[in-house]
Amino acid sequence: MLLVLDDAASEAQVRPLLPGAASCAGLVTSRSRLPALTGAHRIELDVLGPAEALALLARVAGAERVAAEPAAARCIARLCGRLPLALRTAGAHLAIRRHRTLRTMVERLSDEHRRLDELAVGDIAVRASVALSYEALDDRARRAFRLLGALGVPDFAPWLVTALLDTDARAADDIIERLTDAHLLSVASGGRGVGQLRYRLHDLHRVYAAERAAVEDAPQLLRDATTRALGSWLWLIRRHAVAAPSGELELCAHYTTARGGAPVAEDGAAWYEPEAAALVAAVERAAALDLALPAREVALALGSSSFGVANRFEEWWRTHDAAIAATRRAADRSGEAMLLAGLGQLRYSQDRYGEAPTYFERRGGRVHPRVGRLRAEVQHGSRAGGHQRLPVRRPPLTRRLAAHETRRGSAGRRRRLLLLVGALRCRREPYFLHHGDHRNPERGPGLVRRVERPRSRVAHPLHARVPGARGHPRWGNGRRRRVHVPGYPLLRDDVRRHQQVAGPRARR
Repeated sequence: MLLVLDDAASEAQVRPLLPGAASCAGLVTSRSRLPALTGAHRIELDVLGPAEALALLARVAGAERVAAEPAAARCIARLCGRLPLALRTAGAHLAIRRHRTLRTMVERLSDEHRRLDELAVGDIAVRASVALSYEALDDRARRAFRLLGALGVPDFAPWLVTALLDTDARAADDIIERLTDAHLLSVASGGRGVGQLRYRLHDLHRVYAAERAAVEDAPQLLRDATTRALGSWLWLIRRHAVAAPSGELELCAHYTTARGGAPVAEDGAAWYEPEAAALVAAVERAAALDLALPAREVALALGSSSFGVANRFEEWWRTHDAAIAATRRAADRSGEAMLLAGLGQLRYSQDRYGEAPTYFERRGGRVHPRVGRLRAEVQHGSRAGGHQRLPVRRPPLTRRLAAHETRRGSAGRRRRLLLLVGALRCRREPYFLHHGDHRNPERGPGLVRRVERPRSRVAHPLHARVPGARGHPRWGNGRRRRVHVPGYPLLRDDVRRHQQVAGPRARR
């Protein structure tokens, strides 16, 4: 005899009903893993495969309709996360509304705010099914589930729960285990980042979690949790920084400190690969919450490290575009200017040279419209890396810009301007050598000595750029700005390399 016990809530429900005879067996289905049920053979059921999902949709909605709109059918399966219950409800909607095309169903499901409303028919509803698992959790696990859904990341490492809840690593691991036991989290396929498993929320679970966060959590709580998460990411980005080969000027340096439990990989470049999608989603979420500072800092850090080195152009654009929108709403003109400069560097990295100066010019205009073009020329010259004609042969350019800023600005702005001008002058020397101006080859060693001088205005921020070289004050506590020249090692190598060419040519 086979005894089937469906949707068991706990071991206490099951034990009195299990058959004791050797000729009998029990089949128990449950949302929980029922870990205290000893002697059981457990089978974890995943979502359907792509072909199985289409087959289920065809059985419910009609094979001829799926065959007539195969692309839309695949979209429906994807938007349902290939979850059998969701596919059944979507198919039932189509079956009872014969006039509705699959393309129309795709459009209705594409709106995340209404997706769970669409996935309900009669007494079958995805929202109600997820709610049963959610309500069975304790308060901390429910809060973690909501915050993960509100952040909107596709997958994550355990340290993210540590940051979101502002707790320790052991407590975060316990919460993750409870969510996994409730089948509200799953291990991401192939996901091991920096020696840690990665977890994911099913898409429909994430939508439900975001719904509950909007209802149950105060807006400031969501903002604080998102700020902590991005602060930890920023700390990790700095620790895994890969020097960008562009030699650009990075006109910002806000740092923060991560909570414990965020491990650092030996291979910095490899760390970014599993984190990239989550980083983009987190920046976009922070921007949507008008967290302009965290969004801009993470976007800028990514543009000058991972995305710039690995040519992740789409992610680079998405993070900067989202952060620019947030800085504009916050009237953060300097932040917007830095992000526009990042988009200019993106266009330069894409070999779209004609578009790059436009962003640098807009960047300058955001600081002060009258000097937009001047700043654009200075910034574009510094970012050109010695491979395009620089405007540095015209000393009045930097003098005019410095004079304007000196009249308008604070001591800090004047200092930054002097550093910018000094860095530009450093860039000028390898440009002259690169383009055949070898009349004064002795300038090269003098340049290197000047930049390497420990107390020079240029060498100091170069030293400060090294990850871990200095303390990292938290956001909002001891903020400071520096002008960094992360391309300095390349600059030094340029000078020395061209110096080898300059000597023989100068003597001809």
